[in-house]
Amino acid sequence: MTRKTDRSKRRDRPESVILKECLVMISAAGLGICWRQNAGKIQSASGHWIELGPEGIADIVGFLPDGQIYFVECKKRTGKQREAQKRWQTAVEKMGAIYVLARSGQEAVDGIIAVAGDPAADCCRSH
Repeated sequence: MTRKTDRSKRRDRPESVILKECLVMISAAGLGICWRQNAGKIQSASGHWIELGPEGIADIVGFLPDGQIYFVECKKRTGKQREAQKRWQTAVEKMGAIYVLARSGQEAVDGIIAVAGDPAADCCRSH
């Protein structure tokens, strides 16, 4: 007997897996440098609170080779942005930054290239 799988009931990949995939694929695509941007607060061993990043900042921050900054928020298939994340998106887009909501590494790469163009193609054009 063959068992059918209902794709709509499949579990989402964890955001941590999607985030790692985004970091690898963005780097492999030659889209500058990027890093995981932690947010929230942690308490030091001495009891002091340390803020890691502003509320709502995206999971990934990066710079294209031309200096353009981008932010990538990683979400599961069913994940939704929090209000603070929506405010961050609005603020950085108003300042000319690239913001991508990605559910996979390919979506992150495609989203950045859709706004900025493909730096790999730019390097090969004659001037």
